[in-house]
Amino acid sequence: MQVMPGATLKYELITDELCLTAASVGGEYECKTMADSE
Repeated sequence: MQVMPGATLKYELITDELCLTAASVGGEYECKTMADSE
């Protein structure tokens, strides 16, 4: 997963997801569950 400049990384405790929000792409975001990452 590529981290862009100005991107915000947020960990969602409830859903156990790691969310990447790229402000430079107009608020586009992508979420990845920790169980998903293997």
